[in-house]
Formats: sequence, structure tokens, C-alpha cells
Amino acid sequence: MSRQPILSEEQIEQFKRDGYLVIRGMYSAAEVADISRWTDEVAAMPEVPGKYMMYFEKSRSDGSRIICRIENFVPYHPGFSKLITARRMQQAVSELFGEEAVLFKDKINFKL
Repeated sequence: MSRQPILSEEQIEQFKRDGYLVIRGMYSAAEVADISRWTDEVAAMPEVPGKYMMYFEKSRSDGSRIICRIENFVPYHPGFSKLITARRMQQAVSELFGEEAVLFKDKINFKL
């Protein structure tokens, strides 16, 4: 059974032409709020060697450590895991690539 396309031919052509695609409204306001909350949750996770990788920089004001990046967190956060592997994201990216997309690397850069 073939799946109903998520993206239009025009969107795919725009991606091929410009190298990026903005899809306004792909996620509801509630879903965007979830993603924001999950980002806060990921930032607050404890450092655990051998799991996700957390990177910090030194605060200029008080010398404390401030998280600046986290990688490999998707396997350890159910919300992000579902978001990335859900049909909507997976199929849309696959349509852009013209082949099955897989997650190669996950990373959040924090701009505090």
C-alpha cells in the first residue's frame, strides 16, 4: 500500500532548488510547546557517561557551567524519539531526499 504524500511536488522542487524548505503549520502550537518543554527537559538531564553527550561553556558573569550543546539524546527521551521517528517527520524527509531517511545525528545547540 502506498502512503499519501506529505509534501507537494512544489515543496520538493523548492527544496531541490534552495537546499531548504520551511513548512509552516507542520506542527500545532501545542506540539511546538511540547518540543520547547522537551528541550528544557533534555537540558536538565543529569550527565551520564556513555549515554547522551553534554557540552558546556563557562558563564562570563559567575563562572558557572552553562549547557551549550547536547547530542545523542533521542534514544533517551520518549517525546523526541517519537517526534523524529513519527511518519510525519520520517516520510517528509524521505520525500525530500527521494529515498528512505534515517536519523544520522541528533543535536540541540542552546543559545542562552
